[in-house]
Amino acid sequence: MFFCDSRTNRNVFHNKTVAKLTRNKEITHALLIFEDGIPRPRVERTTQKIGSTIEAFNRAIDVDILFNVPRELFDLIRAECHT
Repeated sequence: MFFCDSRTNRNVFHNKTVAKLTRNKEITHALLIFEDGIPRPRVERTTQKIGSTIEAFNRAIDVDILFNVPRELFDLIRAECHT
C-alpha cells in the first residue's frame, strides 16, 4: 500500500514507490491510495509514470488505484489491510 496525500511531492512519491516495488521481488500487487483533493490529472500522470518505470525494470505488478479518499480514512484502510 502506498499513500499519497496533498502534502506529498509527486516525484518523491514516485521514487519511493518504485524503489520499494523494484527492491522487493516478491511484490506482485500494489495499492496506490490518493487523498481527496488531489486532482485526477495528477493521479493519472503519477500512476502512468510509476507504471512506465516499473515496466522498464521488466516487472509485472498489478496496480489498483483509489483516489478521492478522505485523509482520515488512511489509518482505517491501513488497519483493515493488515488484519
